[in-house]
Amino acid sequence: MGRRILDNMFSMGTLAPIVVVTHSPAIQALLEMIFEEEGLPGAFFTSPKEGLAFLKENTPMLIVLEDGLNPDAFTLASRIKMIPRLRQIPLVLLAEETDFTKTTAEISGVDHILSKPIDRKRFMALLQQADKTASPPN
Repeated sequence: MGRRILDNMFSMGTLAPIVVVTHSPAIQALLEMIFEEEGLPGAFFTSPKEGLAFLKENTPMLIVLEDGLNPDAFTLASRIKMIPRLRQIPLVLLAEETDFTKTTAEISGVDHILSKPIDRKRFMALLQQADKTASPPN
C-alpha cells in the first residue's frame, strides 16, 4: 500500500503526523521505531505521488524526504513548498551532505539535511523543535 499511519492520541488532541517519503524499508523501520518510542504519529509513503496526494489534504508537523526518489526529493520539496499552508512546515532531506546537495536543497525549500545513517540525537532535536512549533499554546 505504501502508507502506514501510526495512530497516537495526546491529552490535548491529535498531533499532526510526521510525513516520511522513503524507498528504503530500513529507513522506514528505523523511523517507525523512533516515532513509536517518542509517541509521535507517522504517515509513511514509498511513492512521492502518494506522499504529495496525502499532503494536499493534510498538514503534518514535519516532512522527511529521502534522496533517490523518482521524481527526486528536490522536485518533491519544491512542489510541497508551493502549497501555501505547507511553506512553514519543516522539511528534512535524508541525503549525503555535499555542496551540490546543500545548494540544491536551499533552492528547493529543504530546511535541514541529515546524512545517512541517521544521527538519532540530531533527528530527535529536529522532532522536538517541530513538536514545539506544532503544539497548541498552554
